[in-house]
Amino acid sequence: MQQNTYNAEVGAPVNLYFRDVDVSDPAIQYKMLRAWDLALQDDFVNASTSAFLGNWLVDFTHWAQQRNATVALPTNNCYNPLVGKIQGELAQVITPVVLTGCVPKASFYTLLDLWLAGGTNNNLLRRSDGTIRGSRMAVMLTAAADNDKYNSEMIASIRDLEDQLTSELFAAEEDRAGDYVVFVYQGERRGDGARAGCGAVLCARSARPTAPLLPASLLSLFAHAGNFVFAEGDAILPRSFYLFCILALIGVGVVCLFMLVNPLAALLMMVAVGTVILLLFSTLWALDIRFS
Repeated sequence: MQQNTYNAEVGAPVNLYFRDVDVSDPAIQYKMLRAWDLALQDDFVNASTSAFLGNWLVDFTHWAQQRNATVALPTNNCYNPLVGKIQGELAQVITPVVLTGCVPKASFYTLLDLWLAGGTNNNLLRRSDGTIRGSRMAVMLTAAADNDKYNSEMIASIRDLEDQLTSELFAAEEDRAGDYVVFVYQGERRGDGARAGCGAVLCARSARPTAPLLPASLLSLFAHAGNFVFAEGDAILPRSFYLFCILALIGVGVVCLFMLVNPLAALLMMVAVGTVILLLFSTLWALDIRFS
């Protein structure tokens, strides 16, 4: 109940995942930040509250920048997408850092190890050789409020965002992976540090050398959220409802026609069953009960 209230009044965090891309390449760093930028511009994402979630690549690049270890690119230079996006009173308390360059490929992992100082980062998944297998960046969804169509509209917008990021930024990586390179996901925390409900997608555990490697054919970039299972359900409920009702009425008509051998009686039974279904779901709507 508390989580539902929070989501309705504040919003829920979702994660933009990147997998099987060479993060040490400054060109990929730019693409990742650009992808986060486009996600922050989505109609169902609140850029201002997203600032509280942080971004490991922005933090790491700023840390390297303070040590004069970054390099400015003539085009597609790394930047902080939050700059200029903080609105309202939050703009008075949050000042996004300004990035002037990317982390060079040659020194990327040396600097990363120094930044982590022998520890781990919950937003990184590293291979046994220390290279990054997957990472994630978070954004905050807008508040659902009392919009009954929020879930279905939000998930449609997120899926369009995934397609946009894949086609505009990661088309080459998608071709190599054989599938999407952008995906949005939000999972629920489990006791072992993984996220429940991830299935075959990358669950970002704390970086550890023994983390299992995933098939190269899986997604390279994606976004995910735990409550997407409900959003996906809301998106297909109307179409499925009409389909199942029609199939149910046809089934009733066929059985009654076979058993009663009277077309009029079979038609009356179909009307009766249809009336019961209509009254049932009208009651759900009248009592404001969630249709699941």
